[in-house]
Amino acid sequence: MGTTTTARPQKREAWGRLRKLPSKRWQARYTGPDDRTYSARTEDDKPLTFLTKGDAREWLNAVHAKISRGEWLPPDEAV
Repeated sequence: MGTTTTARPQKREAWGRLRKLPSKRWQARYTGPDDRTYSARTEDDKPLTFLTKGDAREWLNAVHAKISRGEWLPPDEAV
């Protein structure tokens, strides 16, 4: 007879990736339309981390919306 497996809860985001850093803050990453991976950064190009997973997910959703609307520019071109 066969073995049964149970479904594991999905840990990945529907779009992009979130990870908890050793500092307990959250980092958001995504793959842009140019197939490059980008991390959240401030306007002055410093790493941007988030206090909560929800905050990181909200930022990621906003980036996804920009890409969907065709308003996204690579961070080094967006000034």
